[in-house]
Amino acid sequence: MDLAGYHTDIVSTGEAAMRRMESSGYDLILCDIGLPDMDGLDVLRNVRQRDPDVPVVFVTGTPSLDTAIKAVDQHAFRYLLKPVAPKLLLETVRDASQIAKFARLQRQALECAWQENETNPIDLSHAFDFAMDTLWIAFQPIISWNGQKVVAYEALVRNDESILARPPELITAAGRLGRLPELSRRIRAQVADMVAVLPKDVQIFINLLPTDLNDDELLSLSAPLSQIADRVVLEITESEPLTVVRNLQVRLNRLRMLGYRIAVDDLGEGHAGLNAFVQLQPDIVKLDRCLIREIDQNNTRREVVGAMIELCSNMNIQLVAEGIETPQERDVLVALGADWLQGYLFARPAKGFPIPCFT
Repeated sequence: MDLAGYHTDIVSTGEAAMRRMESSGYDLILCDIGLPDMDGLDVLRNVRQRDPDVPVVFVTGTPSLDTAIKAVDQHAFRYLLKPVAPKLLLETVRDASQIAKFARLQRQALECAWQENETNPIDLSHAFDFAMDTLWIAFQPIISWNGQKVVAYEALVRNDESILARPPELITAAGRLGRLPELSRRIRAQVADMVAVLPKDVQIFINLLPTDLNDDELLSLSAPLSQIADRVVLEITESEPLTVVRNLQVRLNRLRMLGYRIAVDDLGEGHAGLNAFVQLQPDIVKLDRCLIREIDQNNTRREVVGAMIELCSNMNIQLVAEGIETPQERDVLVALGADWLQGYLFARPAKGFPIPCFT
């Protein structure tokens, strides 16, 4: 069936939808919350296991806060209330389809990059082994502008394997090979080893995937990083929904008891970031660079960031503005009252410890 230029398949039950998805790929799934044989959220969970990119739009005549929160947790694209205006529905379908195509093109681009380097699964394993053997940590400064001093460093993973040089490629390869826990533990151990040469009054930010929170080694008193937990900020990235973490609140409480502080990475990136803010109850938030870019030329961004800075101040949460690349961006953030600043204006990550610039 064709509708407004889109080819559509219609099924009446969740089970029929899942059978159809086994044989066909889709750019969008439009689903009711209440289905004759199952909950629409069950369909969403099944979709996420099969395809992390396809957008799912819920349409319901019986909205509830609980289903809305669960839909956001599983990264539903939209949650529309009946009756839905045809114009809104078509706009949602158009936007979702475009985003799905973009996400798949990103994956294809990564595949092509590996193929162009004649990388097959065996070669990928060899490349990953070399990356692990040459793994090193760069530290980018986080600056308190008022105090004119470095208050923290963010640990940034690097390696000497050309096709896995960027962290996204390295992490994707680790996931494909089933070696993410090994990579994460290696990074944490290297950071712990290098802390001895850092000034004792600075903190260390280290990125964690949500799945890292499932690693009992992270919670162990004998883990290398646990020995310096009172100096470490665990920066949780939203590469996956927090629903992948078992007993999230229990694990967060144990980490805090060890001395760790928790940060939300890339606040302002979207609904996922706001959802993480609620669940993690962070000590620190980092504003996504999309809000910082050209903030000196954009009144809306200034107003949004100013409101976030004020909110964090009222909630006693420290704020880091990251991704600063020009003196003009820096000056606006200083004027707005941002606690800490981080960006390439100060130093580009390189081997060793970059020297901050206060010009």
